Amino acid sequence: MLKREHIKQAIDEIAPRSPEIGYSLDELLGTGRIDTLPEEHGVSGDGDFRFLFNDEVLTVRRFIFINNSAVAIQQQLLIKYGEMLKRREILDSRGDISYRSAAEEVHAAGLRFVVDYEIDLALEKLRRDASRTDETEAGGRILDILSGLKAERNKRADLLLRFAGDGPDAPMFRGIVGNEVPAFFVSFPYCRNALEQAAELNLEFFHVRFLLNTLIRGNDSRLFACIVEGRIAGLLYLGMRERLFYRALEIVYVATARGRLQSFPGLSLRGVGSFLVAAAWMLWKTRFPGVRELVLDSEVGAIPFYQAMGFQARRSFNYVLEAPRAYLLDSIIALAESCPELPPRELRGLADHLQKQIGKLAKGGHAGDIAALRKPTFRAVRRSLLSRRHAPLAKTAAETLLRYRNRIPEADELLRIAAQYSNLSFPERPPGSEQPVAIVHDLLFAEHLKGIFHMEGTHRIHSVDAALRDPSLENRWKAVAPRPATDDELAWVHTRDHINRITRTAGEEIVSLDLDTQTTGRSCEIARLAVGGLFNLVDEIWNGDLRRGFAFVRPPGHHAEPDRAMGFCLFNNAALGARYLELVYGVERVMIVDIDAHHGNGTQKAFYGTDGVLYASFHQFPCYPGTGSLGEVGEGRGEGFTVNIPMPKGSVDRDFALAIHSVIGPIAREYSPDALLVSCGFDLCQSDRLAGMNGTPEGYALMTFFLKEIADQVCGGRLIYVLEGGYNARCIEECTRHTLRELSGIVTSDPEQVERIRSTAPRKTAAVQRAIEVHKKYWKSLS
Repeated sequence: MLKREHIKQAIDEIAPRSPEIGYSLDELLGTGRIDTLPEEHGVSGDGDFRFLFNDEVLTVRRFIFINNSAVAIQQQLLIKYGEMLKRREILDSRGDISYRSAAEEVHAAGLRFVVDYEIDLALEKLRRDASRTDETEAGGRILDILSGLKAERNKRADLLLRFAGDGPDAPMFRGIVGNEVPAFFVSFPYCRNALEQAAELNLEFFHVRFLLNTLIRGNDSRLFACIVEGRIAGLLYLGMRERLFYRALEIVYVATARGRLQSFPGLSLRGVGSFLVAAAWMLWKTRFPGVRELVLDSEVGAIPFYQAMGFQARRSFNYVLEAPRAYLLDSIIALAESCPELPPRELRGLADHLQKQIGKLAKGGHAGDIAALRKPTFRAVRRSLLSRRHAPLAKTAAETLLRYRNRIPEADELLRIAAQYSNLSFPERPPGSEQPVAIVHDLLFAEHLKGIFHMEGTHRIHSVDAALRDPSLENRWKAVAPRPATDDELAWVHTRDHINRITRTAGEEIVSLDLDTQTTGRSCEIARLAVGGLFNLVDEIWNGDLRRGFAFVRPPGHHAEPDRAMGFCLFNNAALGARYLELVYGVERVMIVDIDAHHGNGTQKAFYGTDGVLYASFHQFPCYPGTGSLGEVGEGRGEGFTVNIPMPKGSVDRDFALAIHSVIGPIAREYSPDALLVSCGFDLCQSDRLAGMNGTPEGYALMTFFLKEIADQVCGGRLIYVLEGGYNARCIEECTRHTLRELSGIVTSDPEQVERIRSTAPRKTAAVQRAIEVHKKYWKSLS
């Protein structure tokens, strides 16, 4: 916890060098304008310390504070003091300046001030050190750099331009971070721009004084930066561990700017840590052939991060990189493409790592481990297949995919991409080798509402049963047995009161939960089976050979809200399926596409404030339940991650297909979900009794075609349907048959109609165009 005496000590160390600054800061401390925070607010969620300067909360990085509390506090005090001086200057000038321009000038002045102070301090230290005078070559070089920094005061070198070319300042390596954002790995650039950015970032370990002391000690060759669009996104400091007959490259410090800077609008800074560790691996393999290992010491909080990359514990907090895995392997392969001099032996080793990681996915294992490997592995595979510099990587990736083709759902799509964009070619799958569809279907689902007349009646399951017995679907589907969901699983979405309310209906002849929603004696049991059946279907898709599935379950779920049943729905099957993917398989992003005639208010409500699940729905509007307007776009972190496409009564197949092709598809490709769930109601069909749409069974095949295409592009073809509405027995049977034929690889959609949708997409329907206008502010792909 930071105390007043810590702040006083920091000010007292400033005062001898700069009496005026010291006096002013001491006065601010004495009058309470600089002060500590109460204990409950004095430590951030990351464990960093905080204090007040003119009612503004300042952060002091924990590691810097523990090692040198005065330096940690001084950097923040000097920035704010410089801002205060600039603010007074602007007020005294009475010039015509906008608030925004003034704020930017004040902010820049604070950063300039602290850098000036630290440069002067470094120059004094250098001149006091007899072994580092300008009479020595090294001392002269350092003095020239520091003097140059002082002279740069009124100009800032553009780091993007500095490292963009192939000249003497060319990056050591080029790679990617986030969603394929280009990044440069460079020796730390000792210029004012870089130092001011470091002061602004306030990263753990890397305060401005540390950076300048590193230069003075002659260790600047150990300091590196990740540059993204001209901004420092992370810093790395390396060392060498040496003893008799042993040398290891050590990652001494690494820190990233993720979540700490607003200068990356619209960019994801995920993966900067992996990028920096990957660059350390590349330096090891290309510049230090006699070094045996890459090692580091880790704090407790960072251990999972390093273990996920392949570091293994040697002793307490000491880790060695055994084999790069997951995101680290992907980052290394991206960097390798910019490194023609990668030694053949290391290239073969990298190909072996890739082969083993693909093999782990094919052979299966612990669900959480496999989920963590899947996405980065296939990004690494795709990179390797398209490599123009390293043929052994492309060859290994292709051969391994072909070997495990029947066990890896993503294999065909990856090989197709490679064949299209590289000089590699692969044999086509033989006709009829399309994988079957995993199906949850059991006549037990007819027990819900058995014996009473209801629109959501038992006839729905019998219609599905008739479709599944169609000769055209013989050997085209594989049964997956349901199992009951537990209370704890249901509580991932629903309140305990709601779960208990439904549980109390067990054994009761009939209970009305609202005007539309009733239960009979076995309804609670069957509703739990519906949820558990979807869970088992997810397990089959994630752990088995199949890529597509359909859970034909009752009761439906998308109207069920966290705390109440409604619209024939007891528990929200699709929402619970998404949570199952998140919590059991570690899936970071799930997309739910709702193609029921009625809006899924319950699913929307469950995820309205999160970006981890994207909910997209097209539906008749106005219609029951009255939600799903264009203005419902999510809130807080979830703003933009609820996508509603309200459609007028009488909409037809083309309208539905255009919504998927022109809105849902582009958003899905930009969001890049790990899984795609479809809440499928067959009430878009023109004969349905509870809606007024004019869809056809052929239209469901068309929608499925486009949804398959999206799934193949964004999540390795994994596509899971769950039954929602649909109340006309004949429509259910026909639509089920057409949907399953398309899912199982039988060409059912009309190719000419597909091409008409593609060619007429620019002439969008009014409903689609309105949705685009609302959501293009959130999704660049719609602009």
